[in-house]
Amino acid sequence: YLRVSVYELGSVYLQLCELLYIADDKNYEKLVDPSIFIPRFSNILLKGGTEEKAVMKTARDIIASMKRDWMQTGRKPSGICGSALYVAALSHGIKCSKSDIVKIVHICEATLTKRLIEFGHTEAASLTVDELGERERVLEKRPFTLTPHSNEGGRKLCKHQDSDGPFTYGLCSSCHKDFVTLSGGLVGGSDPPA
Repeated sequence: YLRVSVYELGSVYLQLCELLYIADDKNYEKLVDPSIFIPRFSNILLKGGTEEKAVMKTARDIIASMKRDWMQTGRKPSGICGSALYVAALSHGIKCSKSDIVKIVHICEATLTKRLIEFGHTEAASLTVDELGERERVLEKRPFTLTPHSNEGGRKLCKHQDSDGPFTYGLCSSCHKDFVTLSGGLVGGSDPPA
């Protein structure tokens, strides 16, 4: 629309975030959750079709599952978003090709294939759409319980050294909340990669 390179826009956006103190200590992961792109990309793919809301919901569930299985860590959000949208569209019977997704999300087909292969190795890949949705609702409602010895050393490992004692895993309550939001938490996913 603006006829400006997305890389230039991204650079200006990050500079603006730093200037306005939106990103703490250049932690941009908080700002770029893949699920925020799902409505835009699904609208382009489905052009406001009747299945759009169902596809968006399934894609968000897939992204939440990917977060818990550590697939989002170190990945650009467009690859995660593209693979989730592709799987969601196919699971709802919408005919689209990898090249359609590649054009919409602006990633290469190799990246999309890699994310699909990675997702295929997770437990969530074997679930139906209904089972995946039900699993996500259960995991959203389940309270996060802390292990009593999650921080035996008692020292704080996060940047907030001056706040009260550690909440859990060496993090203060604010950093722990951010960790759970970004990673999907420690409950219901696979172990992190080595």
